[in-house]
Amino acid sequence: MTNEATSVMTDEITQLSAVAQAEQVDGWMTAAELNWLYEHAYGASIEIGSHKGRSATVLALKLKQSGGQLSCVDCWWEEEIYQEFLSNIAKVDFPVSALRMSSVQAVEQFPDQSLDFVFIDSSHEYDDTVAEILAWLPKLRPEGLLCGHDYTHPAFPGLDRAVQELCYGFEHPVDSIWAIRVSQFNPSHRRMFELLRQAIIDLAQTQAQLQQTQAEYQFTQAQPQQTQAQLQQIQTQHHVIEEQLQQTQQQSTETLQATSVELSQTQAELQQAQQQLGKVQNRVQKLKAKAEHLQSQLESSLNEIEAMKSSKFWKLRTKWVGLKRKVGFSSEK
Repeated sequence: MTNEATSVMTDEITQLSAVAQAEQVDGWMTAAELNWLYEHAYGASIEIGSHKGRSATVLALKLKQSGGQLSCVDCWWEEEIYQEFLSNIAKVDFPVSALRMSSVQAVEQFPDQSLDFVFIDSSHEYDDTVAEILAWLPKLRPEGLLCGHDYTHPAFPGLDRAVQELCYGFEHPVDSIWAIRVSQFNPSHRRMFELLRQAIIDLAQTQAQLQQTQAEYQFTQAQPQQTQAQLQQIQTQHHVIEEQLQQTQQQSTETLQATSVELSQTQAELQQAQQQLGKVQNRVQKLKAKAEHLQSQLESSLNEIEAMKSSKFWKLRTKWVGLKRKVGFSSEK
């Protein structure tokens, strides 16, 4: 077996292995379509609409083997689906850029004529497909390949119409794949694309300006109503404040009157207490004078007793009392 034959066989085995690995991922891409993607993807490639990563797996395996780059664009509205995509693509062991955004947003990140392969498998609606073809075609190099999925699918007639109108001369190589080389667009066709693309951009800007103008108009119309509502609210608040002020004044008057009555009562009680205090003080002074008089009398009596104790009569009386006790007299009669 020649080296060339061996190389071909190795490539076929590698391709079969890549398709088999991709078929393990949940999705709608057939084996024939996966094989076509493996055979045609090259260089700087973009997939628009990746879901769980079935087709992205085969693209990544091909670019890993041939040398290239892969970016996958999808909104991935459900976090669970996004995490499943990351898990599936991690098994390829090849760096893949996951752009979690819309196709129209992602296209701004790529310069014109910077891509080799663009695969569209996203909305499938007519307007969205037209917008994506017009947006991504300028990003492809002159020999680049623009292709997509689900052509002739009965659920997506808008996609068929968009491809037929914009991609004159496109190919339908296998199952629901559609494809066209950039070089197949003649200069007048490309010019028409550029004009149509610019018209869509201008229309989008005009629509945005119109929406802004309408919003400003609605805001301007709403301002008098808002001002009237604010005025009514201020008037209501003013009435409430006036009522609160009146209530506060009435409460203050009542409180002042009650305080005046309490003050008068307190003053009367204070006068009575002062009068009682005066009486008590007078009585205390009298008792103090009486106590001083009794003290004087007591001191005088004590002095007299001391004088008596020192007199001869007292001494004789003391001896007499002692003698009576000796002879048997217990008390004086």
